Amino acid sequence: MNDKEKIKAVLSRDNNYDDKFIFGVKSTKIICKPSCPSKLPLEKNIVFFNSIDEAIHNGYRPCKICKPQENGGKENE
Repeated sequence: MNDKEKIKAVLSRDNNYDDKFIFGVKSTKIICKPSCPSKLPLEKNIVFFNSIDEAIHNGYRPCKICKPQENGGKENE
């Protein structure tokens, strides 16, 4: 899966991708599931992570709305 497909999943809030990747928002330092109902970020502010641990190591925190840590935040390849 490439970044273009991931961005499309985020912008369409596609819950079929929830267990496949997580994304972070550079401007808020929050990580979310693709289906998160919170305000959509600007495309330029989206970054992808392979795990919750990787995101936290980079200074991000889990979203309080979609709670990505509850599914493990792992990318299935």
